[in-house]
Amino acid sequence: MSFCKISSLAKHKSFTLVSNAFCNDFLLSAPAECVKVYLWGLFLAQNSEEDNTIEKMSADLNISAEDILNIFLYWQEKGVVQVIQLGEPQVIYKPAEEAVGNLKKFKVGKYNDFNVIIQQLFPNRTITTNEFTEYYTVIESFHMDMEALIEIAKYAISLKGESVGHRYITTIAKSWANEKILTKEQVLAKIKELSTHDDKLVQVMHALGNKSAAQIEDKELLDSWLNDLGFEFEVIIHIAKYLHTKMHKTDMRFLDMYIHRYFEMKLLSIQEIDEYETNKSNLLSLAKDVTRALGLYYQDCSQVVDVYILPLVQMGYSYDLLVNIANYCFRSSIRTLEGYADMVQKLYKLGILNMKSFDEYMADLVANDRQVRSILETLGLSRRVTENDRAFYRTWTTDWAFGEDIINYAASLSVGKPSAIIYMNRLLSNWHRANISTLEAAKSFIPDNIANTNNKATQVGFTHEYTSEELSTLFSNLDEVEV
Repeated sequence: MSFCKISSLAKHKSFTLVSNAFCNDFLLSAPAECVKVYLWGLFLAQNSEEDNTIEKMSADLNISAEDILNIFLYWQEKGVVQVIQLGEPQVIYKPAEEAVGNLKKFKVGKYNDFNVIIQQLFPNRTITTNEFTEYYTVIESFHMDMEALIEIAKYAISLKGESVGHRYITTIAKSWANEKILTKEQVLAKIKELSTHDDKLVQVMHALGNKSAAQIEDKELLDSWLNDLGFEFEVIIHIAKYLHTKMHKTDMRFLDMYIHRYFEMKLLSIQEIDEYETNKSNLLSLAKDVTRALGLYYQDCSQVVDVYILPLVQMGYSYDLLVNIANYCFRSSIRTLEGYADMVQKLYKLGILNMKSFDEYMADLVANDRQVRSILETLGLSRRVTENDRAFYRTWTTDWAFGEDIINYAASLSVGKPSAIIYMNRLLSNWHRANISTLEAAKSFIPDNIANTNNKATQVGFTHEYTSEELSTLFSNLDEVEV
């Protein structure tokens, strides 16, 4: 059963129809969330027959099912919907034109004192019935105290003078109501909190070169930077001066965008921010080289720098190594920035931060692979080294701590056996359980009629160029590293 349905009088097939009556008489005075819920429900009712439930609407709008139902009860009071709550709730949309003459009447006498006080705040003009109705609607829709809205009106007047419009007042009221600021005490506490930053806000706007009068939105931005994001005031001033002198920007919204960008990149000090801006051209060049090496193309690499490159540079990686890793990733079919970053993170966990440590690590892996290949040749197996072979070898050398002499001896005893490498693994496992740690002990543990041969592994150096098979060794080994 659909949660939202449309009556036959208001139904339209080809698109979502919103009547002029709703826009004229209901939309402007309604809280933003109420409008959002009404329009989305109307869309579902007219265009969607599947998964049309209050739970789905809650997920779509990120509003709780209880709040959605309360909002539809608000619209029911306006006469534009009917809410049926027998079993699963249903909402029936009604023609808004029929509800215009039946707008909600507020209780007679309820707002007499409120009306007097609000009118006294605006001695040079008469408050219209529509303005009063909007104030009442905010109070009743958000369950806000009348005294709270009066204090908000006083605060708005202190910012903009008596010419302030009622929509500015109700916008503040709705915003604060969404923060659960609903009583006179809560409003006064909010105003006090914002007022503590007045001098600081003047300094910020001066640093920006902004000569406009401070708005409440500006105060809330500064409060957010200081309290929510945790920026020091001196850092905010520094960023404002940078935008004004370097980029000739004076807008508080532009400053907010930059502050959030620095926050997301974990750049919270003046030194970190200055280093980032100074090195930005180098970071952009690095981003272009990395994406090119991965076979990717971005017209603007700024986002790549912020999301991928800067965090890796901050970890201590050199330019050359980051580009080389990108080349190796491409040759190993890792061709996304996400896969590339994951690979670098795994190398970081292993302590590999420069070309020297990377080459040493690769040399160890390549040497191990050559040792394994030597064992396979002893066993008469002509194939590539597999990850299963590497796992066996790591167990023999690391977990069981066997030397190459014992491993090579076990290989010589496994020649010609069915599934020779498995036979060799079992043989070494038996020696491990018997606490055998020397070649002499291993020889004495085996019957006399088994041949005693020893195939020594060759030594290997390292180079900056790696074959596809060697790279396979690298990335197979890194797959086991957790980040």
